[in-house]
Amino acid sequence: MISPQTGPAPIKGAIAWMANHGIAANLLMLACIIGGLLFLTNIKQEVFPDFEVDAVRITVSYPGA
Repeated sequence: MISPQTGPAPIKGAIAWMANHGIAANLLMLACIIGGLLFLTNIKQEVFPDFEVDAVRITVSYPGA
């Protein structure tokens, strides 16, 4: 909003800050990528995890039905 005394109001927020500081945004992205690649080796992966199926079978006779 334009005020007659101060001029345009500054845009606030993370996206506006990243748009105005391109180098900092790229460094943050690079840090996230490097961190992801470093932690990639520590992720435990299981193709077929071990689990037990909890099941109950109930049988009821119904004579004459």
